[in-house]
Amino acid sequence: MIVKLLRGEPTVAHLVASADFVPGQVTNVGLTPVIAVNRVKSGEVGAFAVSGGIYEMIAQTSTGAPVAGSACTFAATNVKISTSTGNILGVCLKVASAVCEVLHQPTGVTVA
Repeated sequence: MIVKLLRGEPTVAHLVASADFVPGQVTNVGLTPVIAVNRVKSGEVGAFAVSGGIYEMIAQTSTGAPVAGSACTFAATNVKISTSTGNILGVCLKVASAVCEVLHQPTGVTVA
């Protein structure tokens, strides 16, 4: 899933990439969803947003569709955020159709 930073200043950590990533790509580090800040190749150190910032993301529109104020999850097998399964990515602030604004605030918790 590729996301777009709308506003805010994310907290960034330099991590060794487990795969090739492009800016805005979401991945899990353990149970924590992080967001690639720059292009990074597998095995190299890259910048990843670990929290903070408000991002535009594609939202699930059927079962598990996020609503404003709800916790949103990210599952590596899904290209959309939802409220059903995955690791908690943050809080949905606003939903318009299939687009959600999310405060990136991962908790390290998985929703099954």
